[in-house]
Amino acid sequence: MKKRLISVAVALVLLAAVIAWIDTLFMNAVLTAIGAIAMFEVLRAYNLHKNLLLDIAYIAFVSVTVFFELFGGDGFLVATVLLIFAIF
Repeated sequence: MKKRLISVAVALVLLAAVIAWIDTLFMNAVLTAIGAIAMFEVLRAYNLHKNLLLDIAYIAFVSVTVFFELFGGDGFLVATVLLIFAIF
């Protein structure tokens, strides 16, 4: 129980830091890390983590999409097409 409370306290401090810097690159970096970890967990859950190149493509796609808002969002279509070609 003590371990969970410490984890929650650390998470709340990190959340407060992210909210304080919501319109900065720090926010995008945090979202990138969360997205990459989440994608890795999804790949492990469906037992798809054995193909290293495909894993890198998925994690890179999730990581890069967070930064598309900085560049006007035009690269999302290109990245999606590249991801589809990487799958097939």
